[in-house]
Amino acid sequence: MKVMLEKLESIVAAEITVYRALLELARRKGAAVIAKRMLEVHEVQEAEGKLIEQISQLEPQRQFAVRKLCRDCGLDAAQGHVSMLVAQLGAVAEPLQQQANELRALLDDLKAVNAANAQHIRENIECLQGAIDAIRLNCAAQENYDASGDRRSRALMIDGKV
Repeated sequence: MKVMLEKLESIVAAEITVYRALLELARRKGAAVIAKRMLEVHEVQEAEGKLIEQISQLEPQRQFAVRKLCRDCGLDAAQGHVSMLVAQLGAVAEPLQQQANELRALLDDLKAVNAANAQHIRENIECLQGAIDAIRLNCAAQENYDASGDRRSRALMIDGKV
């Protein structure tokens, strides 16, 4: 059981490392969105995708270790989670409890940063929509001419571009 507990602690430590990197990328993405540096946003999203792939590989490993430890402790493996293990194992699992607390705090921070980023993105979209609407209104008020110089009645310049 000690070996599996150490393995679980190692897996959670790896998850913490990945989530820290995700949090840093989320903060970087927020700054890039605010500054309208879309190339940087794209680069950050690619890096986030790679980290999310790492998480998708670590999560099943963690779940397996938790289920195994729960079975070893006589707990319901299907309903088992880290908090149950810590309660069952006591002081032996104190490092795991500290890791779980750190991971929860990271996830809370990540949720907050992602919510702020989503708000910034919505604001940018609203700003762009306002600019597009202003262009449409301005173009609708003007008459356009075709290549021969003849007037095209009420044609919008944006219609030719779209």
